[in-house]
Amino acid sequence: MTFRTSSENNFQTIMIDKSLRIVLAVLLLAISGRVYSQTTDTSWDSMLTGSQWYVPTQNMLSYMTVASNLTQTVQAGDQTLWYIADCVDGVFTGTSSQSLTVPMSGGTPQTATGTVMNGVINSAGQVLIDFTETNGDVTIALGNYRSVSGSNLIEMQMFSQVTTGANVTHWAYMAPYSGSDYPQDTPTDPALLSTNWEWMQGTSWKFNDAALCGSNGSGLFSVSTYNSGYFYGSGTSANGDFTLIGSATPEGNLILGLIDNASGVKTSLFGAIAGNNSSASMSLSTYTTEGITAGPPVATAEVIPGPIAILSVANGAALSLASGTSTYAYAYVGNTANDSNSSLTVTNGNTLLANSQNLSVGNLGSGNTMTISNGAVVADRSGFVGYDPASSNNSVQVTGSNSVWQNSADLYVGYSGSNNSLLITSGAEVSASNTYISSFGGTANSVQISDAGSALTNSGSVWVGASPIDWPGLVGTGTLTITSGGTLSAADLIISGTTGSVGTVEVGLKGGSDSRMTLNVPLITFGEGTGSLGLNQSDTLTIWGAIAGAASTSSYAMIQQYGSGTTILTGISHTGLGYRVDGGQLMVDGGILDIYLVDAIAPDELGGPRTVTVGNKNSGISLVVANGGELHSFATIIGTDLQKNSDALTTSSNNWALITDPGSKLIAGELQVGNVSSGNSLVIRNGATVSSTLSTSIGISGSNNSVTVDGAGSSLTNVGSLIVGTYSQSFNSSANSLLVANGGSVTSGSATIGNTTSAFGNSVTVSGSGSLWTNDGDVILGNGGSSNSLSVTNGGWMGSANFFISNTNTSLDNSVLVTGSSGISSTLNTTGALSIGYAGSGSLTVADGALVVASGGIAIASLAGSVGTLNIGSFGGVDTAGAITAPAIVFGAGTGTINFNQVNAVTIAANISDNGNGAINQLGSGTTILNGNNSSFSGLTSVKAGVLLANSSTALGTSAVTVTNSGTLGGNGSIGGAAAMTSGGTLAPGYDGVGSLSFTNGLTLQAGSTTLFLLNSINSFTSINLLGGGVQYGGELVFNIASYTPSAEDVFTVFNMTGGATASGDFSSIEVGGTFLTDASGIWSGTNPLGVRYQFRDATGQLTVRIVPEPSQVSTLLATGIAGLLIVRCRKGLARVALR
Repeated sequence: MTFRTSSENNFQTIMIDKSLRIVLAVLLLAISGRVYSQTTDTSWDSMLTGSQWYVPTQNMLSYMTVASNLTQTVQAGDQTLWYIADCVDGVFTGTSSQSLTVPMSGGTPQTATGTVMNGVINSAGQVLIDFTETNGDVTIALGNYRSVSGSNLIEMQMFSQVTTGANVTHWAYMAPYSGSDYPQDTPTDPALLSTNWEWMQGTSWKFNDAALCGSNGSGLFSVSTYNSGYFYGSGTSANGDFTLIGSATPEGNLILGLIDNASGVKTSLFGAIAGNNSSASMSLSTYTTEGITAGPPVATAEVIPGPIAILSVANGAALSLASGTSTYAYAYVGNTANDSNSSLTVTNGNTLLANSQNLSVGNLGSGNTMTISNGAVVADRSGFVGYDPASSNNSVQVTGSNSVWQNSADLYVGYSGSNNSLLITSGAEVSASNTYISSFGGTANSVQISDAGSALTNSGSVWVGASPIDWPGLVGTGTLTITSGGTLSAADLIISGTTGSVGTVEVGLKGGSDSRMTLNVPLITFGEGTGSLGLNQSDTLTIWGAIAGAASTSSYAMIQQYGSGTTILTGISHTGLGYRVDGGQLMVDGGILDIYLVDAIAPDELGGPRTVTVGNKNSGISLVVANGGELHSFATIIGTDLQKNSDALTTSSNNWALITDPGSKLIAGELQVGNVSSGNSLVIRNGATVSSTLSTSIGISGSNNSVTVDGAGSSLTNVGSLIVGTYSQSFNSSANSLLVANGGSVTSGSATIGNTTSAFGNSVTVSGSGSLWTNDGDVILGNGGSSNSLSVTNGGWMGSANFFISNTNTSLDNSVLVTGSSGISSTLNTTGALSIGYAGSGSLTVADGALVVASGGIAIASLAGSVGTLNIGSFGGVDTAGAITAPAIVFGAGTGTINFNQVNAVTIAANISDNGNGAINQLGSGTTILNGNNSSFSGLTSVKAGVLLANSSTALGTSAVTVTNSGTLGGNGSIGGAAAMTSGGTLAPGYDGVGSLSFTNGLTLQAGSTTLFLLNSINSFTSINLLGGGVQYGGELVFNIASYTPSAEDVFTVFNMTGGATASGDFSSIEVGGTFLTDASGIWSGTNPLGVRYQFRDATGQLTVRIVPEPSQVSTLLATGIAGLLIVRCRKGLARVALR
């Protein structure tokens, strides 16, 4: 049957016409030699036509086994409803609905509807029904009409298979009812239960069937459990082992289902049982849709004669076996529902309790105990501690060296009961093929292995809160605990089953100091329920096996490490669980822990499934991935105070992770270092790699969290965003850092340093030759945060698309430093725009030979109210310049500044423009050369130190220029704004000893300033072009003639006034090659000791040189005397540099 969850009990009426009914009657009735060969009559027609039937025993017991594990059976609750549409001459049709509840207690009913019934009842009341399911499968039911306690009932038996693979044996009395729904609160009538065959439990039988049993024609089977007419057991023959499930009615009718354990082939037999436990027999035949096969029975079975070898400790009795060997088929401590608080003790080294079949402590009863101690041995086929749903608080303790409980088949702790337990202590051992803890609907059942030498050993699997039967609602809750040197050995440890089940395994007690536990398990499998593996050891535990399972998003599977010791994973694991490291250290040593993303759905809980957390509300916890190990997860979090999306802050801090060695990998969808937690760190070194496909966050509402990528081959790769310092959960994020050093590399989709207003003092440093930080997208330094920084030093390289410094108006004092060292150049490279102080305040410094490349140009102080500063050389420092490569530098609506602080020469070819509020400051002792088209620059220019050379016709646009202190203005370009040389400032036009500097809006030479011209020859000298506005003389005028040889009369026009430009004012002094001239109403004259006469006229701006001696004498004298004079002048501080 195909089952679905439903409470619907409506039936489809199946109508067949008279001709089809006749055909059916012929097929069902005209069968010579079969039990239905008697002539039918019409006596049943009125009773059956239009009738409805149900099982009056509420949630009637049935047994189910599944194709996935034929040796396992589970109790199921059964309710079946019939609607018989019509009955003519005993031939009837209708529909059926069946509900199975697994487990019987607390399970969810699974209902199948729409099954078609075609049946016949003969004059003797014998009934045959074929049930045809919606998928075409046919189940045959056999039965009889009965009158029980004055009620008309139909007693039916069947053996069927549902599409989930489950084999179900049913038997029940069907009672008529009327109305829209069946009576659901009918008390169970004891007369409707088949209790008179209970003696079958524990019996063994010789089974005779040549077809089934092979060459010798016979086999053996035993009935391990009988309950209310249902029984199950197992058998063997020359053809192999088989599982037996069946039912017996009060009258002795039998249906047996035999299932070959190897092939899954099923054989259904119908017959009768007669006799008692010493002389019973079964007579069995096959049956088909046409009824029971005619002829003699095809199979028989005889109970093996002799007393039944059953040990039963019942009714609160206590039994102690202290010596010798006791042999039984079955052993029961608390067999029936009323058998409670009974106890069995097997003790001493010469004591053996041997059972050929099963041993059950609390088969149906509760509070029963068994103790195996002092070297005693108990052996059986399968062991049960709490079998029935009503069996609870039963316990077994196996204690002491050489004490053994040996199960040749399986061990069940809480088959479907609750609060049952097994304790293995003091060097004892329990063995089984498989161990099941709450595997068939049980609740709160447990196994504990404690002390050195104590062991639970399985050739197969250990199931904790997990069932081998995949049936909706078949869930359990179980716990396995290993403490103080205990050992678990199994082929597979299965933790939790289907959704709703709970399995817990604890290695060491949480909060304790247990050590020396061993998990000798090659495979740990988590189911789809809630599974937990707790690692609480205080020493080192190696899990060498693989970890698998938890493949569904409904699964909540976790490994939770609380102990102070180390867990080493060396296996290859692929699973959907979560790993929470809240104590000690996790090391992935050469293995792979792959916690994969299931169904592309992100986890909804920090520290939950598909995540790894190192330090969840704890401190000083660590993770190491080494020797080529790999850790994969949807999210890896190092240090967090958040749990289940709560924002409660506790004390998590100083947790760390080390990813080291070539081939070692940490792969995460999301990587977080410090989430509402401080002082946490991630170190990537020695060629290891870390990658995230979604995002990496360093410091989420936490401080002093760090990531270090150190060494060639070491890398951090982020497909999505990288965030250093971000605000969340009402806590600040400060002093978080990323360091890329010594050839390490970081790759990001995009990046933000200082994200939100409460993120401040966060930093990224890229340092060392070969160290790289590459961003495919944009980088923001200060997205609301302040005092955040980026440093690219000592040969590091950083690149991005666009780069924004201080992206919002709350972002203040964010800074970038790009600096080289010892001839090693560092680089900041943007393929898009570089914005300095986009909306807030920020700065960029490029120094010591470093390079900034902005292919999309540089923007300074873009928005109103913003402040942006570009420093060439460190502000106030003594370092050399870095280089700027950009098509343009644009000042925005805010307050923008370029400071040239270097001690050497730098050339800026970029085009500089603004809206009148930009500023250029020459502050360093070095030289700045402006070569760009800066015609749109109209801000202020200040030269306070060093030299600023305007070497293009629009080098300073229409900027007003002020030269003061020790600054010098020069170049062979043009000054479009008003220019003023103030006290201490120097005007030295030209470049490389020649050329003219033009002024189009006036030139003021104030007192205390110096104007310096270089005279090389009459055809090579520096000068000033006044293209408008004129010149106001003042300060000192100095002519450097060190390379000049006078001729008879040379005239130098150094102030070239055109376009109506005029001169006014006067100089305080004029010096020519060490000779001071005397002023006479604007005409300055003087003669040097060699007789060379100089005359400067203010009105014309010309210097005239006349030679009084012969020229040959002048040359000789110049070689001696003038040089001495120049030296004297230099000593007086009046010499001026030749600008080359």
